[in-house]
Amino acid sequence: MIVAERGQSAATVVGKTKIKKSKPIVLKAHHRKPYRRRHLVLLTLALLVLVALSLQAGIAVGRTQPTATPVEQATPQVSVSTLRSSYGFWLALDANSFDVAATRVDDKGIAHTATPAELRATQPLTTVVIKPRKGTVPRIEAATQLQIQVDPNADALTRLESLPANVGLTPAAVAAQLFPVTATTELDATVVSSKAETLNSVPVQKTVYQFTPKFSGGISYAVVWTAVSHGRAVGIKLQGLVGDSSLPSGFASVINSLVIDGDQSVQGASTDITKLPLPKASASDATTIDSRYLSDALSPAVVKIYSVTCGVLNLGGQPVTNESCVGSSGSGFFVSKDGYIATNGHVVTYTAQDALVDIITSDQSIMTGFLENYAGFTAAQVTEVENNPTLLASVIAKIYDLPATDLSLSNQQQVTMVSIGSTAPDLAALMASPPSHDLRKFSQETQTIKRAKIIGTDYAAKDLYTAVADPTKGFSSSDVALIKVDVNNAPTITLSSTDARQNEKILVIGFPGDADNSLTDNTSLSVSVTDGSISSIREAAGGNGKLYQSDVDASHGNSGGPAIGDDGTAIGLLTYRYSDGVSGNAAKSYIRDINDFRNLALSHNVKLQPDSDTQVAWEKGLSDYSTNHYSKALKQFAIVQKDFPSHRLVDSYIDSAQQSIDAGKDVKDMPVTLLIAGVAVALLGAAAAVVLIARHHGRHKLYKANQHDMPDGKPGPQGFTLHPPLA
Repeated sequence: MIVAERGQSAATVVGKTKIKKSKPIVLKAHHRKPYRRRHLVLLTLALLVLVALSLQAGIAVGRTQPTATPVEQATPQVSVSTLRSSYGFWLALDANSFDVAATRVDDKGIAHTATPAELRATQPLTTVVIKPRKGTVPRIEAATQLQIQVDPNADALTRLESLPANVGLTPAAVAAQLFPVTATTELDATVVSSKAETLNSVPVQKTVYQFTPKFSGGISYAVVWTAVSHGRAVGIKLQGLVGDSSLPSGFASVINSLVIDGDQSVQGASTDITKLPLPKASASDATTIDSRYLSDALSPAVVKIYSVTCGVLNLGGQPVTNESCVGSSGSGFFVSKDGYIATNGHVVTYTAQDALVDIITSDQSIMTGFLENYAGFTAAQVTEVENNPTLLASVIAKIYDLPATDLSLSNQQQVTMVSIGSTAPDLAALMASPPSHDLRKFSQETQTIKRAKIIGTDYAAKDLYTAVADPTKGFSSSDVALIKVDVNNAPTITLSSTDARQNEKILVIGFPGDADNSLTDNTSLSVSVTDGSISSIREAAGGNGKLYQSDVDASHGNSGGPAIGDDGTAIGLLTYRYSDGVSGNAAKSYIRDINDFRNLALSHNVKLQPDSDTQVAWEKGLSDYSTNHYSKALKQFAIVQKDFPSHRLVDSYIDSAQQSIDAGKDVKDMPVTLLIAGVAVALLGAAAAVVLIARHHGRHKLYKANQHDMPDGKPGPQGFTLHPPLA
């Protein structure tokens, strides 16, 4: 045995190996063999185990994260979808297709260029210039631009209207004087035409100008519409038109969406949504639903509504009918977990005026008798009215102005029932004629059928006839209603907090009456889901509210159902279906803007609670189900079944999930504790391998450095003990 001198350095004793401790080191016979690199295999295997466990962890986490739905991926990123001026105009556009520049004024009346962020909220905009981006319109329209101006000084228009030369002119014609179009050094300007028209139901003065180059170039045109909004002059100029003054296709959607308040208030369309107390976002927003399951995620919140009104119709103090009942049905949807439901006003409203209109329009002879005997029309006048839809609409509209002393329902009874599941009420009992019971006491309430209380409506049946008789008057109200049933933890649909966009994809969910026919089993209710898109964004006739025109095929019974935007929230209520009866013209569906309903709820101090635990569990369950995690889905479905037993779809999903589990299709995630333990073991194994290999490598180097001090050049049976110096 060789003992190193205490005064010698570690380098002298062990070569280049640095020894920090004086603990004796025993070198064995196997240390004499050359160091073999295959010792690294142990470390490599440990690292491979660690990598494998890490991959398994990634896979396990990945399985719990559904991929983004196609609906989300298809959503264009629009930087500015709407422009709202507090001076009284509003329009919608796709900022991916147009460049927008705008000027606003501050509290001191100083003009500033509006920033993109400012354009997302209502601003006192005085000028807006919109130009198409390159490649988004045909080349012939590349030079077109739309400019909207409003004179913030209301006194300017007042002074002009007081001038003797302007007496007798319409306000829109007077406003045109504040936006003159004149010749330039290069172009002569000529007025081609100037006449009074309506632009999106607002009176305007439309003037067409022709520009002729003084030297060279082609002729171009400009169209200027002038109007009055809140006492201020508004000018809309579309210029750069080549060939003729027709509205170019690129700007058609923008012009069609333009809302000018005119002399009437525009409820809904002109309301600044940023100032409304929006409902709290649902916790379910964090759950991503596969697009295949989007309709199933929302349809359980859609309900079918039945409204029955009974009574005796009296006209001029005399009964004109026996006691009878009239029933109708429509759709609605839960907007709050405590039972508040959104629907159309016409679904839950029926008056004596409605009853009389139904009677006289159901039979030509009854119509003739009413016009002659009650209205006092001559035979010639009756013929003229019956052959002129506009006159007929005007006559019907006047029926709604009859006082209660002339037109009433005596012994009136009304009940509204809501099916929140898959069963319908007994309509035969509800419609018994004459009634064998008091409807006010009648109740068929079950777990799935509830009696509803009408909280409020914003609706006037007269409006539809007024809109035909005189489009300048149009709607005096919207067509929305708020009703309530006694339930808890109802599934909900969240109201949209953004404006719908033209060409946005939508789903309409409801209970169309013509879907229940001789071809189908009608013993249980089945919701219908129809997809389409927003064709146009229009102002309602008369300026009261905003309507979304859609190509969705809807029918009676769909009324009041939600129109779901591509973000899964309700943009409005399916309300009207319009057909002009002309062969070849397609029927149009119209959707009432959801802001009309939100304003109704606010006016009745109703605070909506869309954060439903049932809806959260339902969407989580569908998310798990869509990724084959059936056991996890069952746990969520059990919550839904417990909290809201009337849920229309949960039972079928439970059955399907259980069948998939029995078939061995269930995907299970690795337990988190096991995963953490595996990673910890792998890390410890890798660390131990590094230490052992480094130690073994050091022994080889020590043996080589001290081999000459060993007897016969090799260690004995007990090994060779090396006593290194203190470090």
